[in-house]
Amino acid sequence: HQVLGDQARQAGNYEQARSHYEKVLQVNAVNPGTHFSLAEMEAQLGNRKNAVELYKKTLELDPSFKPVHERLGEALLAEGQ
Repeated sequence: HQVLGDQARQAGNYEQARSHYEKVLQVNAVNPGTHFSLAEMEAQLGNRKNAVELYKKTLELDPSFKPVHERLGEALLAEGQ
């Protein structure tokens, strides 16, 4: 479902992407990659507050997940934090 979610997100089918990502999290709620993908989608949709929370969750699950550090910083700056 992760790959299907990524493909749907890239095609702009955000609700379908969200559905696929949520299915992944039902099976593995501690998957940092899926939380990151959801955060990226929220950022694309302009939902920065949700994106920040999901980036933080990704970081909590895997502090070594390198892309999240930059993205979290960008999202916090956009939020004025």
